Amino acid sequence: FTSPVALVSFLVPASAFALALVCLSVRRRAVAALAFLMAMGGIVASYVRTALVAAVAGALALAALLLMGRGVSRTLKVVTAGVVVLVLIGGYQATLLAGNADPVAKHRAETFFKDPFGDPSVELRLDNWERSVERVVEEPFGTGVGTVGRATVEGGSPGVHTDNSYVKILREQGFPGAVLFLFAVAGAVALCWLRLARAGPPARRLGVAALVGVIAFLALCVMGEYIEQPGKALVWALLGIAAWEAYASHA
Repeated sequence: FTSPVALVSFLVPASAFALALVCLSVRRRAVAALAFLMAMGGIVASYVRTALVAAVAGALALAALLLMGRGVSRTLKVVTAGVVVLVLIGGYQATLLAGNADPVAKHRAETFFKDPFGDPSVELRLDNWERSVERVVEEPFGTGVGTVGRATVEGGSPGVHTDNSYVKILREQGFPGAVLFLFAVAGAVALCWLRLARAGPPARRLGVAALVGVIAFLALCVMGEYIEQPGKALVWALLGIAAWEAYASHA
């Protein structure tokens, strides 16, 4: 991993995967809990605040899937809800605690939670999205693959960035490419979700864990060009596992 951003691209889906196993697998609960705590420790210590938001999104996706799924006991639903609340409270407190190491980091952490849309980095990100969308309107068929992101960094230049994986795809490949990508990825996630919910999450715990890991990464992609980061290799593997658990292994 070459940066904190690259690191959390792996840790976010890994944390969601581990959290699901904590809730669903009694035999693996201790190991999964240790893996989850280690992943969250890395996320908090990275100071990448949007990674914490994505981890929470994964936890909420897990809770929603268990609420919708068949064969989920009331006890498991209550336990999962409690775990999600603990993740929210614990993540918030851990982020503030980590911020004590530096006054600037502490200020950024407090601002992000108390007034997220007033945070300077969030405002810059929103402005960048607006400029990128305006460019897409000018070139609806895209500027071409490699015209946004790491490929544009040369020498000391910062390159061209959109701070959003979906906007990056839209700007590079235009409306046709973006629609095709979103249809394929969102469609795959939706089909796996419906199949796993119908089959019963307790019976397909590995598939559920893999799917919420994918969802957490997709949430992370809203806040940066994480589609370029190494964590995507883990995510595509998790999507394959989710599809296998949902369909192939129980056909």
